[in-house]
Parts: sequence; structure tokens; C-alpha cells
Amino acid sequence: MILERRLPQYPAPLALKRRLAAQWPAPAANRSRWSRWRPGLRPALAAAAVILVTAPVLYYERVASQHASATAGVFAEAVSDHLRVLASPRPCSSIRIVCT
Repeated sequence: MILERRLPQYPAPLALKRRLAAQWPAPAANRSRWSRWRPGLRPALAAAAVILVTAPVLYYERVASQHASATAGVFAEAVSDHLRVLASPRPCSSIRIVCT
């Protein structure tokens, strides 16, 4: 602060002022609501597109997996029942079929 008061101060030349003014960006005009939303719109749309594409695929995979596990459970139970019947001492008596 002391140096500012003691050193001489000279005004900048007019040519320098004009060059600096030409390099400064122009004042921004009032931006509309749409122009304020526009930069963030592209990433939001990309995220929505990814969700819309992957959600049905993931849902289908989940439903198919549940169906496959239910079907596998039925087959496993049928095989277990069959093996239990075969392992019993009298396999024909445990089921209602006629053995020859």
C-alpha cells in the first residue's frame, strides 16, 4: 500500500486500452430457460436411453432365471422321487402300477 502511494502512476495508453477491450469477451445476453437446460440435456438423454434399453433386458433375464430355476426344481423333485422308488425294498408296492 505504501508503494502504491509513493510510486508514480501513469494512465495506460489508449491503444493498450482498445486492445484489451477487444480481447475481453462480450457481455452475455440473458439466456433463456432452454439454453440453460441444453448443456445438461444430452447426458440426461443418454442415461435415459441406457436405462430404457437395459431395463427390459435385465427384467427378461430375471424372469427367465426364475422360470428356469422353477423348472429345474420340478425336474429335480421328479428325479428324487424316481430314485426313492427305485431304492425302496419293494419298488412296485410303493406306486400304484401293476408289476409283471
